[in-house]
Amino acid sequence: MPQRFVAYVVCPKCQRSGAAVWEESEDPVWQRGEWSTTMTRVSEGFQPGRAGQIFCAACDVKAVVRQGKQER
Repeated sequence: MPQRFVAYVVCPKCQRSGAAVWEESEDPVWQRGEWSTTMTRVSEGFQPGRAGQIFCAACDVKAVVRQGKQER
């Protein structure tokens, strides 16, 4: 069963806080049957960047990841 991972983020400049969600998915064609993780959601006020980075939409500063938890 695929798992969901939540990372809580905060902008170090304006202190806006939010969350990002990654979900596992199995893609046998491209990943040869292995699980891959994809960012599926980001809180309003943040935008995804390359390689799983998250940026504050207002400040264009890389967000800092706070505590995270794993959901089922």
